[in-house]
Amino acid sequence: MHVKKTIEAVTKKIKPMYIVLLGALIVALGTFLQNKSSSVKSENQLQKIQELNDMNVKLASDLAENRKELAEARSEALNNTYGS
Repeated sequence: MHVKKTIEAVTKKIKPMYIVLLGALIVALGTFLQNKSSSVKSENQLQKIQELNDMNVKLASDLAENRKELAEARSEALNNTYGS
């Protein structure tokens, strides 16, 4: 009951237009903060994707090096087996 009387007293003193503007401001602030939070999450996700991409490039490079070494070892083994 006390809360209801307080709300009524406040609304009588503040013009309804200001209440609407205050509500719109609160909604705009909430939207801004939510977008800011999403932006930070997106930046973190982009950073993780970039780290995974860098790791993938390194693994591909290592794989290419290993294949080269394997081909050389295979060639050497064939030369030793069959002579050249």
